[in-house]
Amino acid sequence: MSDIKKRIGERIKAIRIAKGLTQEEAGSKLGLTQSTFANYEAGRQNFSVEVLERVAKSLDVELVDLIM
Repeated sequence: MSDIKKRIGERIKAIRIAKGLTQEEAGSKLGLTQSTFANYEAGRQNFSVEVLERVAKSLDVELVDLIM
């Protein structure tokens, strides 16, 4: 597994939890299943820039917050 995918996934998870959202709620905001969203958080799913942008918007954060 790519270290960068894992680090971004961990940031997504931390932000999601801080916002009080479940994986199902966060995934639903993106039109994704809970399972697919969980794969992003675990770093098992490849991210496109477009997906990262959608994740950032759905979590109401800047894109840079997901990668820093």
